[in-house]
Amino acid sequence: MSTRALILLHLSWGTFVARGQNNDVPLQRDIYRGLEQQAAHLDAKVHSGLKPLIEQRADLSTTMGSAPDTTKYYWWYTEKLYRDHLIQVRKDDVRISIDPLFQFELGQDLGDATAYQDTNRYYNNTRGFLIKGDLGERFSFQTMFHETQALVPQYLFREVFVSGVMPGQGRLKIQERRELDYGWSQANISFPLRAGSTSNSGMVSTSWDMATGPCCSATSRSMLHT
Repeated sequence: MSTRALILLHLSWGTFVARGQNNDVPLQRDIYRGLEQQAAHLDAKVHSGLKPLIEQRADLSTTMGSAPDTTKYYWWYTEKLYRDHLIQVRKDDVRISIDPLFQFELGQDLGDATAYQDTNRYYNNTRGFLIKGDLGERFSFQTMFHETQALVPQYLFREVFVSGVMPGQGRLKIQERRELDYGWSQANISFPLRAGSTSNSGMVSTSWDMATGPCCSATSRSMLHT
């Protein structure tokens, strides 16, 4: 996954701590690179062919976002920005965290000498949130939403203008001056059915329209980890 996606998914404040949690390990290359190295050991008990993994079944002690943070922070706002969750609730066996998601980009293709050079200004403005929680040692949930306004390269704009779909995202709305508006939302719950197995069910909605709100098209999934 690119650095830009890393910013989007993990400039959310906070870290992942595995203590009987049943939430998914985020599908992010920098995290799974360490997990798959561990899964290659002869004595490993993690099957990395089925993703996402469940937090409680993975050794996150050396992965990005979960390894001990040895950085020295001299101001409270740097701790909040780079280490802590924005909002965190920890009481008895209840753990809930709320973090923002954002991705800001601005660019221009200065090497384009064609007739389209006046259309080669690009930007991406994504804002959203991520909520994760563990209620006791058996029930976990997470939900997220982010919305994006973007100007994309001309070749990509021509493609989405015909299809009405942003690749990797979903349906979109075309605003004035080639601006695209699209969103992504998803949620899932996870809980053990019996010893050694975990049920993980969720839904992903890939449609958003600023005028009408969320569309009804969505995909759902259900996984049984044993």
